[in-house]
Amino acid sequence: MGRRQTPLGRSEADVGELSAADIERLSARLYEFARPYQELMQLESQGEHLRTFVGGLVGGIERKSVEPIAIANGQARGPLQHFVGASAWSESPILALLRTEVAAELGEADGVIVLDGSAVPKKGRASVGVVRQWCGRLGKVENCQVGIYLAYGGKGSGVLVDRRLYLPREWAADKARRKKTHVPREVRFKKAWELGDELLLANAGHLPHSWIVADDEYGRCSAFRDRLAARGERYLMEVPSSTCVRRLRGEVGRPPEWHTTKVVAKRTPVSEWTRHRVRDGEKGPIEVRAMRLPVETKRRRGGPAREARARSALTTTRCATGRDGTITQPAPSSAAGSWFVRAGCWEKKAPAMTANLVRLALSEVLHKPKSPAEIAALCMYQMRRNEEARVARWRAKGLRPPPRRRAA
Repeated sequence: MGRRQTPLGRSEADVGELSAADIERLSARLYEFARPYQELMQLESQGEHLRTFVGGLVGGIERKSVEPIAIANGQARGPLQHFVGASAWSESPILALLRTEVAAELGEADGVIVLDGSAVPKKGRASVGVVRQWCGRLGKVENCQVGIYLAYGGKGSGVLVDRRLYLPREWAADKARRKKTHVPREVRFKKAWELGDELLLANAGHLPHSWIVADDEYGRCSAFRDRLAARGERYLMEVPSSTCVRRLRGEVGRPPEWHTTKVVAKRTPVSEWTRHRVRDGEKGPIEVRAMRLPVETKRRRGGPAREARARSALTTTRCATGRDGTITQPAPSSAAGSWFVRAGCWEKKAPAMTANLVRLALSEVLHKPKSPAEIAALCMYQMRRNEEARVARWRAKGLRPPPRRRAA
């Protein structure tokens, strides 16, 4: 790997080049990216608020709420707050345009749709959906909002495409709080997997894919898996280690006994487990041990179901799966902001910039007095430091790091 000395006395890793001209075009690219979305808004003022809010989300502002974004852009808080929380405009055209752009840029037959939930810690009771509930980010029950998110992965990249805010039962039944926070009248309590199914129904037909993947929040529900199977979807989902399964029965003899996946994994000989390299991480290759086994799962009604018939796969913490069906309200602008960071920043082959570095650069362009050359130098310095650290971690394990894939 080529290296040279920097003015700061540090050796540089080859991560490509980022020029002052690239930085100068960055804000223009944001406005160009936002224009088709602005044209879908009902009022010109709403379009301007959309661009401001997207810029705040993808920029380097520490707090991504309305007030800091308004202050950073020299605007009053009230109009932007009304746009985000109460203004009447349809999100459907915006999300449809986002899907179209994602499918055009990243779409491929082997694409993957990812369904996942994420919680944001919140204090007080005024924000929609805030109650004491499981917060995965903190690893405990805490005051938080929970969002259900849908992402698409293809051509070596991925991006958010849709989302739903989980509304707990107590919120759904509280008319006073619903009215105060502008919860639409048609919104009712739904379980996380039901919201996830809504997201899939709205988006899966527009995004080419081979698999739908999710964690055990969704995989534990056999009704959800059955819905996917009925639609001909292939899925790869985690299930709790307490899930009961049994090996597929033979033509004659007694049916196998039911066991939890944890017991099945423990009873499987070491020789049947294989090691798989998932991907290259920052600290070295990420590998898992896995085994595969065709099984049936229990159903409350109608007897056992052979997951293999649905061209599906289930996983537990210790079991990975094979292709043949074996055990082995966040604003829509947040998804648009994610898409801009992934695909809308550059007109040509770009250096190996992380999403955080893109946000840093955009924030400096929009809000700070640094020159384009200074911003480019800052980003290049940070990229080289990141690359040197990655190389050092791989070499410490006696491994040769693969080259960094450049963003398109």
